[in-house]
Amino acid sequence: YSYESAITSDLVNTATVTGTPFENGEPIPDTDPVTDTNDAEVQFQVFIATVAPLCDNDVPWLVYDIIATGFGATATITFAGSGQTATVTVPIGNNRVLWPGAAIDAAGVGTDWPGWDLDTGGEWFHNPANDFYWAGQPDVTVTVEVNPTIGPIATPYPPATPQCAAAPPEDPPEEELPDTGIDTEGLGLIGLILLLGGGGALVAERTIRLRREG
Repeated sequence: YSYESAITSDLVNTATVTGTPFENGEPIPDTDPVTDTNDAEVQFQVFIATVAPLCDNDVPWLVYDIIATGFGATATITFAGSGQTATVTVPIGNNRVLWPGAAIDAAGVGTDWPGWDLDTGGEWFHNPANDFYWAGQPDVTVTVEVNPTIGPIATPYPPATPQCAAAPPEDPPEEELPDTGIDTEGLGLIGLILLLGGGGALVAERTIRLRREG
């Protein structure tokens, strides 16, 4: 016998079976029924993850919102593109992490960007040989894992806008950042651009099945 149901909290399932003793295909007279009971604890588990690219003060970020009940206190976020990956462990909840290859100083000012290098003259240039060049491309995906996994979610690098460069602000080269295909018109906020079009959300559901045999 099997039983399947949706649950909204932790619970204990109790299965009870009762049978009549038989012999040679006939009930045994004057014999009490036989019974057995078995319990199974079921843990309620929910896992929802939302991610989106964010350009703030010329610095590229990934904004995340992770809800995970019954899985622990941390999640693993993996960026992937062009056969390369970068992984970071974050607390469950909502916050943001720097894009792979990006760096900031103690004041939150950008000091490095994926795919950019300084030449001997102290000017920034877009360098395909940079270790994180792949992270600045439009085909980046993000995977969120707490035990089950959500993703990959297409999350392209935040493109340059009039309000936020997501690239070195000093003497930018003539080469433009890759076109991510995200239309940012109308999304401008002073010092903050949240590109909802590049984000995504998926919900993982777990079905609990209790089986009693015998």
